[in-house]
Amino acid sequence: MIFVHDPLNADTNRVTRSPGRFHFIRKNAPAIIFLIAFVVRLSPLLGVVEDRYRIGSEMSQVAQNIVQFHSFLDPYKESGDVRRPTGHVMPAYPLILASIYAVIPSRSHADTVIHVITCFISALAYALLPFAAGSLGLRRSVGVAAGIVGALLPFHLRLEEEGSWDAAWTSLAFLLLACWSVRAWRARDLTTKWSVLNGLGWGVSILFSATMLAVFVTTLTARVLIFCKSDLRRCLYSCSLTAAAASFMLAPWVVRNEFAFHRFVLTRTNLGLELFLSNNDLASPTLDFQENLAAMTRWHPRSSLAEAREIRRVGEIEYNHEKLLSAFAWISSHPRHFALLTLARIREFWFLSNPAPIKSVLPALFTVMGWTGLFLIRKKQPEAFSFLILSIISYSFAYYFIQVSARYRYPIDWIFLLFSAVAIEALLLRLGVLRAAAPQIASVAKQYTQRT
Repeated sequence: MIFVHDPLNADTNRVTRSPGRFHFIRKNAPAIIFLIAFVVRLSPLLGVVEDRYRIGSEMSQVAQNIVQFHSFLDPYKESGDVRRPTGHVMPAYPLILASIYAVIPSRSHADTVIHVITCFISALAYALLPFAAGSLGLRRSVGVAAGIVGALLPFHLRLEEEGSWDAAWTSLAFLLLACWSVRAWRARDLTTKWSVLNGLGWGVSILFSATMLAVFVTTLTARVLIFCKSDLRRCLYSCSLTAAAASFMLAPWVVRNEFAFHRFVLTRTNLGLELFLSNNDLASPTLDFQENLAAMTRWHPRSSLAEAREIRRVGEIEYNHEKLLSAFAWISSHPRHFALLTLARIREFWFLSNPAPIKSVLPALFTVMGWTGLFLIRKKQPEAFSFLILSIISYSFAYYFIQVSARYRYPIDWIFLLFSAVAIEALLLRLGVLRAAAPQIASVAKQYTQRT
């Protein structure tokens, strides 16, 4: 039984029995979203040719090396030389893949399991959008709408089902950390327990994606600046605990790199290679399509036999140092070309081109509406606005200087999907479409909040 305000009925305060079907949907929205998203992403895998979705990324090659050689060895092109220790990728996702390959000897069966798990992780992120909306100070109905749209429209289907890369896992980790952090910012939570657990969570996310380190440092600095006004000493203590906990999670990887390379390597070793591949005479803004892979094919050790032999001869640290110097030399001698490439990469990061027009236009609309929705909450939800703006800026900055891919943008796509729903809701209210239904919506939202 719920109170329903009916504008067409004089007795606006009558008690009415909630329709069974609507009540079921309202109560089980996250489960329904998960089911839709999981089925939509899993169904293309049924009955496909075995090699169509065979996992073949650098991360999967490192995972196979872990199983075969019991060591974190390089994923480069087979050259007849001995594979050497690598820091080309972060360790979390290759370790997950390696655990599956170790348990399931059949490569095709193992890849199938990875596909299913990836679909599960992707679907779970959409199912959590109603809870994310509540944590960010939005109406849960906005999260439900965003979750349903995302579940039904898989713009990056391969990222959400194939499992070659860590994008789905990083996206889920960032969603959970963002919601958790904003709730703590709003409550001014500086307790020891939260500080430590928050740092451990950020440490795990960095082990999936090195770019999360920039987000962590930026938001941690912002936390000091925001909270220091009320209690500087307690705030510094809390942030120190968070940094220490994150460092604790990263320590095994750093120690391993010290033994493998005899150098301090906090995250990855391949900055020089990536910067060189993205800034040269053959470079293009994006690497998602075959026509944009000229530099990758010629100079990447995974594609070039000569480069694979060279990186194994001198080692990853020296090789990437040489590539970094080559990239800086090209940039200094081609400032105009570099500037044009950078502008093109910025455009591609936010409005990624695609041969299929629908896959270019709709994501672009979500980007514009997402930014609009985000700025609409800046006064009512300043903590959520500040955290998300800082996260987006710090996350995206590195990708303005290297070739862009949809998998680089994917971990923050949920933000723009969610805030597109905010923008659409605001537009409909402004046009009066939702005004007449506002009392019912408020009542339903209140009941949904109480029940969840």
